[in-house]
Amino acid sequence: MPPLARRALTAISNVAFAAANIDLLKTQHGIYPHEAEISAALAQALEHQFPGLRGVLASARDDGPDDEFEFELNLVLTGLEQALAASST
Repeated sequence: MPPLARRALTAISNVAFAAANIDLLKTQHGIYPHEAEISAALAQALEHQFPGLRGVLASARDDGPDDEFEFELNLVLTGLEQALAASST
């Protein structure tokens, strides 16, 4: 198997495994795996601290169940397309 194909398979497998793991943890615990810890830490911080993290946490709640997986998979595929194009020139 060519190195790029092996790396591509590994990257796609990693994205799929991470998505399945997160989905399982969300099913078991009702929330994203680290949401409780992040929310608790932000509750102890001053209101003006960590606006980026607060925004990410708030916007993540608006995502559908497959949004993150699709985004990450598309990101990997786009990168692989670029790598393939670069290797063929």
